[in-house]
This record gives sequence, C-alpha cells and structure tokens, in this order.
Amino acid sequence: MGRLIDESKAYAVLTDYYHHSTDTQHAALREALGRVETVDAVPVKHGRWIYHPDWQADGECGYECSECGMGSDVDYPYCMLCGARMERKGR
Repeated sequence: MGRLIDESKAYAVLTDYYHHSTDTQHAALREALGRVETVDAVPVKHGRWIYHPDWQADGECGYECSECGMGSDVDYPYCMLCGARMERKGR
C-alpha cells in the first residue's frame, strides 16, 4: 500500500529543494501534483483512557477519553463518541 502525502507539504518540500526553479517551473510542478490520483482519507485521532478509580466508587464510569472527555465503564479500543484510537501499553 502506498503512503498518503499532503499535496501542499510535498509542493513546499519540492520547491525548497529546487529553489532555483522559475515561476513557470513551479506552476508546472503544482499542476503535476494536482494530476496525481487522490484517495479519501481521514486523519486518525489517538487518545488514551484516563482511569478514575474515584468515579467507580461513586457508581459512575471509571474511564475518561483524553480527546473528548467522554466517560466509559470499559476501556474499549476506540472512543465511542469521538472515534479516537486508544493507545494501550504492549500493543
């Protein structure tokens, strides 16, 4: 599987590398990058469950998502509210 890249960042790197190029060459580079096939992609949010033992003592959920603050009684691999992928030690 190929790597996904940010077109504007690729353009910045290439124009920096070829800094002696003319404006016409830069325009041709921008046009060539625009012709590259695209894919739909969504950035992956990464979070972690923050354990609150005092919450469980009160009969509430014991974990909190570090990204959105949603509470959960189970440390699922993903947050059910914001979709963040939860990082766990040993994975």
